[in-house]
Amino acid sequence: MFQKGAKSLPQKRSDERLFGVLRLHFLREAATFYRAVGHGQRVSTGNAEGGLPTSPAQFEVLTDPVKRWTPEHLHEQRLDVTLREIRRRTREFFNRLFGSA
Repeated sequence: MFQKGAKSLPQKRSDERLFGVLRLHFLREAATFYRAVGHGQRVSTGNAEGGLPTSPAQFEVLTDPVKRWTPEHLHEQRLDVTLREIRRRTREFFNRLFGSA
């Protein structure tokens, strides 16, 4: 009658809601991270244009406030690694919604 391991309709809907909540949580944290990086760049350099600083000293100046303004679990890797991962996941999410360019 039912396939072994098949989920019921209510279970599928529950899974879809959970997946939606997790996506929303990720997008909220990504926005917080992007804002923190932009604000940190403005505070440390006077503008938010361009990429991350290349000088180790400037990189640390930017990293310190970003750590204060973002959730702890986003500090597990270097700022540039976290930024690259969040960009990748954001693009993946955008492409899933709107198709790749």
